[in-house]
Formats: sequence, structure tokens, C-alpha cells
Amino acid sequence: MKKGYLLALAAVSAALIAGCATSHQPPNWVYEAWSKHDVPAKQVQAEMRECGYRDVNRANDLSAREAAQAEACMRDKGFELDLSSYRPNNCYGKAPYLCKRLWGGRAPQTERVMPSTN
Repeated sequence: MKKGYLLALAAVSAALIAGCATSHQPPNWVYEAWSKHDVPAKQVQAEMRECGYRDVNRANDLSAREAAQAEACMRDKGFELDLSSYRPNNCYGKAPYLCKRLWGGRAPQTERVMPSTN
């Protein structure tokens, strides 16, 4: 009985630790969000600069128009943009421009949760 309890406790602890490790990971740099088959990161960065990106990490220095043109240029070159690492719980502070793009230029808002008084 005691052995089963310890195994269950260990399993629950491992699941909680794994959940915490993945839920608050920062979003990818912008150059990591762009991909094309067999193209190394250095080449992605070079292609981004050719398309008008100056800061290939955050790209926060682009206007909305410049960002749209840079994205179109990258797509024309055959790159795909993966937005899966950009979530409301990791887009804050000096997050990449893609966070602002996904949430309409403003920081995502969270609601305060209060415990029930039942």
C-alpha cells in the first residue's frame, strides 16, 4: 500500500513539474519562427535582413506596414511562419512583434480569478 502511494505521488509530482516547465516558456525569436526545409538559422537571419528585418530576434523596430512587407517577402521566398510558440501567457514585456500582431497591438489581458466563498 505504501509503495503504491509513493508511486502515485511521484507520478503526480512529475506531471506537475513537466506542466510548469512547458507552460511559461518564452516565445521563439522571430528568426526561429520562420522556417524552410533544410535552411540553417544563419541563412534564415540573412534572408530576413534582405526582406527588411533589422532586429531578427524581436523585430520590434518595424512599423506595422514594414512588418507586413517583410512577412510577405519571406513568404515569397518560400518560408513558413510558425506562430505556435506565441501564447497569451508568454507574450509580455519586450516580446517579439508577433505577440503584438496576434493580439491587435496590445498586451493580452488576463482576468483576475477569485476563490469561491462556498
